[in-house]
Amino acid sequence: MKKINLLLIKNAPVLGGAEIYNLNLAKELLKKGVNIYVVTPLNELKKGFEDLGIQTKKMNWGEEASNRYAKLFFILTWPFYVLRFFFLLKKFKKEKDINLVFLQSLNEKLIITPIAKKLGISVVWIEHGPLFNWIGQFAWYYKKESLKVDKIIAVSNMTREDLINNGIDSQKIILIYNGINIDKFPFLREDQKEKRRKQLGLKENEKVVGYVGRLNDEKGVIYFLEAAYDIIKELPYVKIFFVGSGPQMDFLKKKAKDLNIENHVKFLGFRKNIPDILSIFDVYVLPSKIEGLPLGLIEAMSMGIPIVASNVGGVPEAIIDRKTGILVPPKDPKLIAKSVIYLLNNEDKAQILRLAGRKEVEQQFSIEKMVYKTIEVFQEAINKEIK
Repeated sequence: MKKINLLLIKNAPVLGGAEIYNLNLAKELLKKGVNIYVVTPLNELKKGFEDLGIQTKKMNWGEEASNRYAKLFFILTWPFYVLRFFFLLKKFKKEKDINLVFLQSLNEKLIITPIAKKLGISVVWIEHGPLFNWIGQFAWYYKKESLKVDKIIAVSNMTREDLINNGIDSQKIILIYNGINIDKFPFLREDQKEKRRKQLGLKENEKVVGYVGRLNDEKGVIYFLEAAYDIIKELPYVKIFFVGSGPQMDFLKKKAKDLNIENHVKFLGFRKNIPDILSIFDVYVLPSKIEGLPLGLIEAMSMGIPIVASNVGGVPEAIIDRKTGILVPPKDPKLIAKSVIYLLNNEDKAQILRLAGRKEVEQQFSIEKMVYKTIEVFQEAINKEIK
């Protein structure tokens, strides 16, 4: 079996689910003997990799081309970054014997894929969610470069189908669900949860309903905040927690004040101690408008937290409605509120969902399964290049 010398390139504006996925994956790949080198523009991500002992280079190459201005910047700077990445990859191949590049954001896929292939380096892409609804004029070039790529990992079947339906070769696409370390996110008994709640100063009758993730438009956080108004009106002992950072933070804080619920709502910002925070949640809400298969959802399921989630993207592949959680249409704060209130008022039903959710994670979403399948894909890619 040929040694994998991996160059992982990850553009990122903030540390979110996709970035945590990379840190988790890298940590496990190191245990399997994979040599890893990283290029990223994000300081927090750079530090995370360096804490794992991974040589990491900071390099900026612009915001992902997901809006009008970013797309224009990408087009104007394209020639410059082609040259920059050519010399970067050439240096890594010469000094580190890189034989595989792992690409994740649109910009680097379009720029780096042809460079890597010309240098004899295998290329694997990963897609965390649907992209043909936003890449616009770059769709044709994405399809063109996909002919050169060795393998494409899709983190949900929905993402895989989106690629196939838009003309990407199905033989190249491998479904690998996101996985977590379930020991890090243990199922908690009610007495354990109650102990944690007391440690954090929550009153005995208070309940916590929360969300963990980026505070941006596609996550639909505003709909959870609007639902919170109805939840608190019906159950005034409920606290609402938003865990994460993002461009909508100030807007959401103002909205909470406008709704006169700011005393019930806490914005905790970015946190690293996610298991500790999840341990006090009574219900986890995922209000996304667009989604792949988020780690936060799987982590909450692992800890036995009843879920109310938007029926979008890959979410239904983890949440079976009324069996492992409750699915609601996107952008429907009234139904979010109704579902949360139902779970808080029906402990027996909530307990059934808690147990079923944990079992689903154990069977489908372990990090061991994710890493094993990912290494298989990497080996197939570098062996293909040798042939």
